[in-house]
Amino acid sequence: METILLLAHTETDGSLAKSTREALHVAADLHKALAGSKLVVGLVGEDVQSAANSIAACPATNYFGVAGKEFGQSRYATDAAAAEAICKAARATLVVAPATSRWTRALPGVAQRVGGRAETHVTGVSVDGGKIAVNRWYYRQRMEAVLTRAQRPWFMLIDPGSQAACQCGSGTAKIEAVAVNLTDACKRTTVTGIRARLPMRRPSGPMRNYCSSPARVGRRNKPTARRMCRRRRNSFAVFFKPPAHRWAAANRWWTRAAKARRCCRS
Repeated sequence: METILLLAHTETDGSLAKSTREALHVAADLHKALAGSKLVVGLVGEDVQSAANSIAACPATNYFGVAGKEFGQSRYATDAAAAEAICKAARATLVVAPATSRWTRALPGVAQRVGGRAETHVTGVSVDGGKIAVNRWYYRQRMEAVLTRAQRPWFMLIDPGSQAACQCGSGTAKIEAVAVNLTDACKRTTVTGIRARLPMRRPSGPMRNYCSSPARVGRRNKPTARRMCRRRRNSFAVFFKPPAHRWAAANRWWTRAAKARRCCRS
């Protein structure tokens, strides 16, 4: 009998992200497809009660939680310790979690601690004849493979956006607190702030024709780029294929470019 554990962490405001509901959708489908299986939920965060209440209508039978100020921020030592304690308390054989940056960093190490295996970049989970198979990506998401494993526990990190979000309702969940013993060494790393990337602004004026997006590099940008290359041929050379009806001018241009390269090398 499989014990399916949905392992999630709360956001800074104590809520659950959409990626967590997508992982819950996968866990609920597994629970429905595997006869005799049991679905449980494990939550990590500073306060997990409100997060558990928001998904109380899901088919989970037990809720496990690790709460405290030390678990409110992303940190490998505390995240790994909390996830390991929940996996052991739930006796999970299948662990489904969202592939957030926090879990992607910590859960492969947790799988080694509990003697299991971990799959990242999972985009689909299916059950055929009682055998579980996952779809995951390799080689920078260029090759997709279908895998099955007999090793338990099996960690599955679901890529955000690959599944539909679970629309289960809210209610009141009873959480079983899991104790985690943390040493001072586990709390050395602290998060002092979050620096977000500034929004990109499209350049204006003469530089508007030199957009770096490949989708915007069209025919109208080529003549301007070619003229720019001719003006700066003493510093660098960028080569464009000349039009077929201007071979004479193209030959002169190639000659000047070759001279510019020799000047740069000397």
